[in-house]
Amino acid sequence: MGRTTYNKCKELLEKYSKGDEVGFMTLNALVIKEIGSDPRTTHSVLRVMLDTKLIKDIGNSHFRIL
Repeated sequence: MGRTTYNKCKELLEKYSKGDEVGFMTLNALVIKEIGSDPRTTHSVLRVMLDTKLIKDIGNSHFRIL
């Protein structure tokens, strides 16, 4: 059975501690490297992270790991 998008996102964010700030470009590069490089994929993965409260948008293209 394959991994879900949520599981992929969670594994991707395990590289950071809770409360760390990460920029959009860094997060996007990690998504491209670990999950996939299609623009639709990167957009949907970031949306899943925001919707499931794995990250929080803190403005200026930065996110906080929750």
